[in-house]
Amino acid sequence: MAALVVRFPERSLTIALLGRGAIFWMLARMMVVSISGALSGSVAVGLLPPSALALALGVGALGLLDARRRNEHRFLANLGISPFVIALLSTVPALVGELALGISGVR
Repeated sequence: MAALVVRFPERSLTIALLGRGAIFWMLARMMVVSISGALSGSVAVGLLPPSALALALGVGALGLLDARRRNEHRFLANLGISPFVIALLSTVPALVGELALGISGVR
């Protein structure tokens, strides 16, 4: 039976990808809040869990697209880092942020 081996980049690269993911999450979250405020007239910050998960996955896709745009995916592939790990590291800040907002009960 083959084991799934996920190789993470070096610490400085991991911190850079996590930071970029956090920026993407904040921008996506601001867009959701501003669009919901424009459409409904009241600002609703809280999201339902499926919507929060979709937002986090969208942030992961944005992180992967950004790495491809910067051609970092080739560099990381030469280091043995798969695109899945790039997307995963971009998704982690969004998941943590959405979980924190959900636990705090922000509406």
